[in-house]
Amino acid sequence: MELNDLIYKIRSCIFKEYPTLDPELLESVYEAALAYELCKSDLTIQIQVFLSANYDDRKPELGFRSDILVEVLQEVHKKQLPVYLKLPGKKLE
Repeated sequence: MELNDLIYKIRSCIFKEYPTLDPELLESVYEAALAYELCKSDLTIQIQVFLSANYDDRKPELGFRSDILVEVLQEVHKKQLPVYLKLPGKKLE
């Protein structure tokens, strides 16, 4: 899938969810709704993935949680994600 097609698909999912939910809801509700729409669009996702920082060959319990990871990576993504992938020691294949 080309990057523009992927972005279009993700944005379509966001625009489906956005007008139907009350703006006063918690973030977790929006996350669940978006995850549902992304899965309906046949995108592979992971929710609340902990990405830890490597420091001195250790993985301290310090890092952050990515709300939603969409697992469609191409050459252009490799240039966009190096910091996020370095933190948990992930590699692009």
